[in-house]
Amino acid sequence: METFQGDDAGPAQLHPGDLGWNMRDGAASAAKVLRLWSHNGDPIAIGMLDTDTDASVIRLAVSPTVGDDETIATRIADDLDGRDLLPQEPASAEVRFGSALQQVLRDRGWTDGDGWACFTSDLSHPTPSHPVRKAVVDGSAAEGVPDAVVHDIVRAHLAAWERSTLTVKKWHEMAVGPAFRHGRFIVLYADDVPVATAAVWSAGPGRPGLIEPLGVDRDQRGRGYGREIVNACAAELRDMDASSMKVATPVTQWPAVPLYEATMRRLPDVPDLVRPTH
Repeated sequence: METFQGDDAGPAQLHPGDLGWNMRDGAASAAKVLRLWSHNGDPIAIGMLDTDTDASVIRLAVSPTVGDDETIATRIADDLDGRDLLPQEPASAEVRFGSALQQVLRDRGWTDGDGWACFTSDLSHPTPSHPVRKAVVDGSAAEGVPDAVVHDIVRAHLAAWERSTLTVKKWHEMAVGPAFRHGRFIVLYADDVPVATAAVWSAGPGRPGLIEPLGVDRDQRGRGYGREIVNACAAELRDMDASSMKVATPVTQWPAVPLYEATMRRLPDVPDLVRPTH
């Protein structure tokens, strides 16, 4: 999947970081929702089923080697049209890359669904300094993480995301996953209180990195911590030799959309594609 991440100018497609963050319920649970398409023994597309909804939703990463291949696109579209892969209605697919697959699905009657606001930042230049105190957990050397830092990460995350079920145990499940070897978790402090947290994920040097997730304590918003945590994410990804930083959020998600608009470059919004009902 790392080799699929090569488009600095386009929106983020399913990224190793998405898989890494999904590891918080354990490797077995994460593996159950993954789907792989291959051609001549090589992976050409990877899908991750979204289990946070009653509908059938799959998020896709398509290899740039087959993005324009109509034969491959037809094969994947046949699977997406079938009820074995996406049994529930409504069913939708996140297809942000692969013009052939997008066109085949539209030709079959798939229509625009929920929209995503997509953002990118060029990391070729240093990011603004961040005076707020921070702690960073580097996944390539995460064995000795102080318990206090993990508790602060979880505390800040829960304060940002009202419906989150993250726990210290789930954070450690995520941290032992293979993807986190290329990830870093950041927590910002104000007067020794954790006020914001985020994770960044590398797809390798010279490729786009991803923010997933990012949140600011609901009681601390409007004080500049959102901008500071975004800048901290950019600094960490630049240190990891990422070429750009990407993030996507629902177009209705406040305050994420205005925060990213203020700190990153907005790309054209991208809708999920919704399968026609029969």
